[in-house]
Amino acid sequence: MYPKVLIGDFGKTAWNIDEATSIPVKGMAVPDPWSTPPDGVTVGSPRWVLRDGPAWRALGEANFQVAAPVATAVTGLKATLAFATPTGFTAPITYTASKQLTAGGAFTAATLQSASGTVSGGTTTLTVTSLTASTAYNAFTVTATDANSVSVTSAASNSINSTAS
Repeated sequence: MYPKVLIGDFGKTAWNIDEATSIPVKGMAVPDPWSTPPDGVTVGSPRWVLRDGPAWRALGEANFQVAAPVATAVTGLKATLAFATPTGFTAPITYTASKQLTAGGAFTAATLQSASGTVSGGTTTLTVTSLTASTAYNAFTVTATDANSVSVTSAASNSINSTAS
């Protein structure tokens, strides 16, 4: 955001820093000359203009949350991560997942069968592949990223033990 503020001496009042009421300062927002507002109107009321970037794009959009996934061990050294399909994102949404072996340990990238998962009845399900046989996984997280590069990571899932068969 690039606000502009005009400060000027309005009249012949002397500035006295010890007496705040005598300081003739007027602050106002003025139009940003380097941007065209979304409505295309460049004259009229001054306005604040937000610059581009993921944090700015997120402003005003709905509910940017990803629910904690429910992890389930699946045969073939896989796990599914099911969670409520996030809302407020601009399609398409892509997902990444991370796995944690021990409580308090580092999260590392998990391999997904598909970055878009499957959606059914308001639930998105991702399949994590390439798990290690008979290994306890403390938790998984899911990160959703939309077309505007807005990215949100879920809380941690439940723990699971992987199965080989």
